[in-house]
Amino acid sequence: MKKPTNINTAWLMSALWLLAVMFTTPVCAQQLRARLELVDSANTRSEFQIRFTLQNEGDQTVQVLRWHTPLEGFRSQLFEVTCSGRLAPYRGPVVKRLKPSEQDYATLQPGRSLNVTLDLAGAYDLGQGGDCEVTWHGELLDVAVGAKVRRRSPRKFEGYSLPQLRLSTRLASSGVTYTSCSRSEETTLGQALPTGATLAQQAENYLDGVPSSQRSTDERYITWFGSYSSGNYSTVSSRYGQIATAAGNSLTLDCSGSGQCSGVSASCLSGDIAFTCAGGASKTIWLCNGFWSLPATGEDSQAGSMVHELSHWYGTSDHRYGCKNCQSLASSSPSQAITNADNTEYFAENFGLVCK
Repeated sequence: MKKPTNINTAWLMSALWLLAVMFTTPVCAQQLRARLELVDSANTRSEFQIRFTLQNEGDQTVQVLRWHTPLEGFRSQLFEVTCSGRLAPYRGPVVKRLKPSEQDYATLQPGRSLNVTLDLAGAYDLGQGGDCEVTWHGELLDVAVGAKVRRRSPRKFEGYSLPQLRLSTRLASSGVTYTSCSRSEETTLGQALPTGATLAQQAENYLDGVPSSQRSTDERYITWFGSYSSGNYSTVSSRYGQIATAAGNSLTLDCSGSGQCSGVSASCLSGDIAFTCAGGASKTIWLCNGFWSLPATGEDSQAGSMVHELSHWYGTSDHRYGCKNCQSLASSSPSQAITNADNTEYFAENFGLVCK
């Protein structure tokens, strides 16, 4: 007589579990797709909106835990954001939680999608903007297929990784308006203005960081602004702060080559780089042909030209042009050097003390 076969219960349970995994995992892995896109290409430091979409392309209902995904908004750091090569610090809320409940899961029926619009400007310190890149790494903490998810422990989460998403855009300084500029010109200006603001801020930080006892012998200051006096030093430092602030506020960059200052017509001539209105009444900088051939940074640069033009809004004039002439001016007339736009530019560009 043939004897009954003994069945190993533990082995049977393991086999059943393996079969369940084999039949459920591929379904989930093939049916979710995410998308990240700009809401408006005209983004600024004060409004930078993106749209996140999660779609169920499978034939079964999916439950997705919202935690640490764009679907719940900013309750953790969702994205990696860089602007002008600088990692933008996250400034939004971070939350400690209990076990998730049914309400913490988003239900996606077959063929349906969920989307949410987020403003990164409110959650990240975007600095002076510039070329920005946003990355979502695609991690979902818990995904379940089929029936609604009951409250469950994080130990039972079934995490899932979607392909990483990345988008890039040029982020203008807050309130910048472009007039008569081509797309390539806007791109160049979108780099020059925030870089100029950074140069101005660094110049102010440098001056403020020099100990009082060493300011009268500081070589960089003396080279561009002449012999030290506390009044002159304070004036120069404050002006750089004003320039950095102005670059982040509302202004117009005009590529038309002609404009008006308090009713007086002005236009670009051969050899001109840029012009603006004294005192900043128009809050406009006009760019001329000479601007586009300048290097992005360094001596007589596009970024430095932004510092030069913005300094005219805060009391500078054009007493002298050129590196060597400005050094001579600093030596002979510190009172004029501190109000000369090219001296202000050269100190901020910080290319060294030797003219090219």
